[in-house]
Amino acid sequence: MLKKELISSVLGVACLVVLLIGIISMTACNHDVEPTETPSGSSIETGDGHEGDDDGRTQSSENVGTVVVELPTETTTPEPEIETTTPEPETTTVDLGPSIYDGYLFADVKLYLNVRKEPTTESEIVGKLYVGDKATIVEQLDNGWAHITSGNVDGYVSNEYTVTGHAAEEYVIEEGLYVAKVTVSGLRIREEANIDCGYYGSAYKNQTFAAISEEDGWVKIKHSTADNPSGIAYLAAEYVELKYDFGEGITIEEEKEQIRLAKEAAERAAREAFIKKILANSQVINPANREPFSFSDEDIYLLACLVYEEAGGEPYEGKLAVANVVLNRYLAGYGDTLTEIIYAKNQFSTAQSGVLDKRLEKGPSDSCVRAAKEAVAGVNNIGDYCHFITTEKANYSLYYQYTILHKHCFYKRTWKKS
Repeated sequence: MLKKELISSVLGVACLVVLLIGIISMTACNHDVEPTETPSGSSIETGDGHEGDDDGRTQSSENVGTVVVELPTETTTPEPEIETTTPEPETTTVDLGPSIYDGYLFADVKLYLNVRKEPTTESEIVGKLYVGDKATIVEQLDNGWAHITSGNVDGYVSNEYTVTGHAAEEYVIEEGLYVAKVTVSGLRIREEANIDCGYYGSAYKNQTFAAISEEDGWVKIKHSTADNPSGIAYLAAEYVELKYDFGEGITIEEEKEQIRLAKEAAERAAREAFIKKILANSQVINPANREPFSFSDEDIYLLACLVYEEAGGEPYEGKLAVANVVLNRYLAGYGDTLTEIIYAKNQFSTAQSGVLDKRLEKGPSDSCVRAAKEAVAGVNNIGDYCHFITTEKANYSLYYQYTILHKHCFYKRTWKKS
């Protein structure tokens, strides 16, 4: 098809050229004819046998005019660029009205926001607002800071890191500060806000959830589980107590005290674990012959360390007897606690000298632990004796009753009026 169209075009052009040559030949003898413009705007010139133009157009050596045919050149006029402007959407400001958090703010940070003495980042830090701490706005300053109070904290915070008003309402929900507490056991956690839908399980009494809203007798809560990808569930409002779980700011002094107490608690927990491990290695073997005592692991550990320092070189019966002397003193009213009895003035030399305190850090032997545990369990091998002394220092003339176990004399003293 393309070949046929090409051949037709070539034949048409050839016919046009032949026709033009014929017309020019008829007028070649008249040298006074003015050049005639062709419809295309080109001139048909006549000559006297001179050569034609230098660009290789048609030439003749005879007295025949030179024919120049110029085909019109197709030109395209560029369309003018049209500047288009997309109109900006109109901004509509919606007045949400007052918020319950107008006059209050929260720290919109990952952990805490510093509260400073003056409204500048160079000022001294006087306290901190942690996530969830609610602060009262005393004054909003023109430099982007706010004067606030929260708990015992009074200072300034940068508004860049806080939220208030309606933004605070969203913050409270996102941070889980709006809490739903279940008041009954077995409350079903519903998929939708009606009793005809399915449920994800049941809540137990006093279980808490992050609440979102309450409407038409149902509380919307956050509840993300494997079978609840939406993370939303509902509780019957009748069996739920709603409350806000806000905190208060903390001063630097209060924070230091909290750190100190936390450190002590950690040390105490570590010590309790250490004591428990030592006591666990020893078991009560002998049958009890009196009522057991109710003492803590720490009390038993203290008693075992005293036994180590007072009778560490004695056989087991001697260790058990020393432990029972301390318990007999407790029963006789020498003190309200084992610590008070052991550290009483002029009673146990190792407690007064500081040797016992060092032993508390190192720990007693297994046999001393066993002696302390069996004595507390009610195993008594020394009766109601409340005193003992080494046989080297014993003054038997002062004792109306005594028993010797290895190198210790356990006795009852005869008290005389002066």
